[in-house]
Amino acid sequence: MKTFFLFLVFGLCFAACKKNSPGIIPPPAPPAGNNIYVAGYENKVAKYWKNGKSVVLSDSINRTNALANCIIIAGNDVYVGGYESETASTNLIAKYWKNGKGVNLTAPNPASAPEITSMAVSGTDVYAAGYERNANNIEVAKYWKNGTAISLTGSATSSRNARINGITVIGSDVYAAGYEYVLRTDLSGTYAVLVAKYWKNGVDIKLNDTQDFTTSNASSVAVAGSDVYVAGNTNGGVSGGIFKIAKYWKNGITVNLTNGLVYDAEATSIAVIGSDIYVAGIEKNATGNTVAKYWKNGVPVNLTDGTRNAVANAI
Repeated sequence: MKTFFLFLVFGLCFAACKKNSPGIIPPPAPPAGNNIYVAGYENKVAKYWKNGKSVVLSDSINRTNALANCIIIAGNDVYVGGYESETASTNLIAKYWKNGKGVNLTAPNPASAPEITSMAVSGTDVYAAGYERNANNIEVAKYWKNGTAISLTGSATSSRNARINGITVIGSDVYAAGYEYVLRTDLSGTYAVLVAKYWKNGVDIKLNDTQDFTTSNASSVAVAGSDVYVAGNTNGGVSGGIFKIAKYWKNGITVNLTNGLVYDAEATSIAVIGSDIYVAGIEKNATGNTVAKYWKNGVPVNLTDGTRNAVANAI
């Protein structure tokens, strides 16, 4: 997924920097009063673009390994989450940038390999979510509230890899969506299965069709009133198919967007506006390419023609 995002962002930057070159069409100006923000990376440098103009976030001289995964706007402040390595080192640091100034959330450690995947701001509180490896080399799902780490997994000796892929804050409630590997046992033995779940205020809620041996992942969470929506995917075991099924769960009840009978599909992001539910993601086509698309109330809308791989990561 990150590959397409790189190409998309590079294309925006290329057009902005070379807008006077023959054959290059400059990006259209946004409507009056609106600003368009895009976060990503270019040549190992984390950055974001505002209306097509790039803002460098990480060390562009030494080109430390850095990327930006997410961006949110709160009032006049721009928050971008991701990671960056130390200068001349491969030790990664989970961090976010507020108005271009970096805020380190972890200390440089070659074993921790942390990353921020999603952010939320509620009042004066800043939440940055993702994962970090612990001393047992286990990925721990966690978020940082105003720089203080809150681990959602990893406390038990039997803990396995887990990640947060999306976070949202409604009032005093913190919702985080992601996955955790759990052990399952059948006639063939005991093995780990990827299970989609979300956490509300630290309490994990497994999604209703992830109780068996189905591999699943949750990528995004949205809350509308008393309803909790989580986007993600499962393999086809539940419906009899063999391919990944793009779906969302509403209050734990599954709504399949694809059937898993022909092509792989994944839901990467979800938004709810009034009675309309929007889900972004991908679905493979007959040539094996991934088509970027979104679904509005379950009806698919293709964003690309399928001649090249493409991904829709956020909506």
